[in-house]
Amino acid sequence: EDNMKIKISVLSGVELDWAVMHCLRPGNSLEFFLKQRVFPQKAFRYSTDWGLSGPIMENYDIYPCKYHVCATSNPNSYQAGVGTAWYQGETPLIAICRSIVATVQNSDEIEIPDELHTYCMQFNS
Repeated sequence: EDNMKIKISVLSGVELDWAVMHCLRPGNSLEFFLKQRVFPQKAFRYSTDWGLSGPIMENYDIYPCKYHVCATSNPNSYQAGVGTAWYQGETPLIAICRSIVATVQNSDEIEIPDELHTYCMQFNS
């Protein structure tokens, strides 16, 4: 299985959701993750579902706030974190999810399966 390293600060969408699931449930496969994201389950959508991420942020003591230093043209207007794992995001949940991944990984990078990256690129082009 080939992987590529990605900076946590740029993770979004499906890749960010996979990274959160991978950190919290490392035994789950990519195939399982992708199957669970489709209707009717719609599972593992951490970056858009407060019901999923709320308990996690409470568990890790990570809470978002408005990042007022940002220029209005900067889309990363929220930040969230704990300790040294503070991350910005376009939404509070994106900032929270990035911080969760960085906290669990104890790194500013994560390895993403090439297959997942290819899957995501199909929908972003």
